Amino acid sequence: MKKQELKELLTPEFLSTLHTAVECCNWDVDMIETMKFCDWCYNVAGLPEPEYDMSFEGYD
Repeated sequence: MKKQELKELLTPEFLSTLHTAVECCNWDVDMIETMKFCDWCYNVAGLPEPEYDMSFEGYD
């Protein structure tokens, strides 16, 4: 698959869903790798890497 073809698959809707999924992972074992994958997808799409909200509302 060429980079341009991959870039076309990385729609804003897909990236938004991926970003939300990463935030929902909390601090699971695979979270760092998932964040790296998410960042890579944003880079391929030519977008700035997202910021993650890792606050845990409701937890003290």
